[in-house]
Amino acid sequence: MNNLVKAIQQSFDLLDLKKNWDKKGASPVNKTPYIKAMEYMLKIMDTIDYDIKNCEITACSNGTIDINFHNGNARLSIHINDYAISYEGTGHHKDDQIKTINNTGGYLNTEVIDWLNRNCKKSA
Repeated sequence: MNNLVKAIQQSFDLLDLKKNWDKKGASPVNKTPYIKAMEYMLKIMDTIDYDIKNCEITACSNGTIDINFHNGNARLSIHINDYAISYEGTGHHKDDQIKTINNTGGYLNTEVIDWLNRNCKKSA
C-alpha cells in the first residue's frame, strides 16, 4: 500500500492551492471533494490487498479532485465534486471500459475494484 499512502501524502499540498494557482483562473480546492477523495482512497485501500504502482490525486481547475490510476495503457479516472463521484476507465483490452456519472452515495462501486483487479494487480 506504500504507493497509495504516498499519493495521499502528496495530495496534502492541494489544500494550500490559492485562487489562480494554474495562472488561468483556477479555483482553490474545495474541502468537501478533498475529504471525499481521502475517504474513497481509504475504502480502496481497505478493499484491495495489493499496492498500485501509479496513482495520482490531482486538483482540477474548478476546485474538485481527480484520482487517477494507470498501468501501461490502462487508465482509470475518478472525479469527485461536492455532490457526486464519477469515474471512467479503459483497461488493457479495448472492450474493458467502465463509466458512471453521479454516484451520489459516495460508496465504493464494485465495478471500480473489479477494474483495479483486472488492470493493476500483478499476476502471481
